[in-house]
Amino acid sequence: MALKSASLTKITKYALLEEQHKDAQGKPTGEPVDGATIFHLRRLTPRLLGHVKDQATEFRADPDAGENQMKASFLPHKSAIETVRLALVGWDNLIGEDGNALDFKNHKRNVAGVNLEVASDAAIDLLDLDWVRELAEVVDGDNAPDATEEKPSA
Repeated sequence: MALKSASLTKITKYALLEEQHKDAQGKPTGEPVDGATIFHLRRLTPRLLGHVKDQATEFRADPDAGENQMKASFLPHKSAIETVRLALVGWDNLIGEDGNALDFKNHKRNVAGVNLEVASDAAIDLLDLDWVRELAEVVDGDNAPDATEEKPSA
């Protein structure tokens, strides 16, 4: 059996867990409640995900480990923010403090040699950090093909 490639054009529409219907056990069903904010997320290529993870890893000299020893630290918030910045392509029904719908703003950016429309700082700043972490988990988990989108590889 041949392997199937992942779709690079798939857009996932996602409502945060807090805005999903719950089943009898109180678990989110994946179905948004009426009026929920829907985030539109693109799948990221392994190269883009790798770039995000690499950029969120910091190396420093480790004075406790001796001469020429380095210590690596992973920066999870930086990783989540950059994952969402690259994956978020829009939203529906995000409401501001004044009760009005907020516009999604993006701009062009070269990331790891790929020209992308990415979420602007202004768009990212409108999101709660807990939302960003949840959206990043969705993107990280959404980078494998599923049965409904499998395509033959060349």
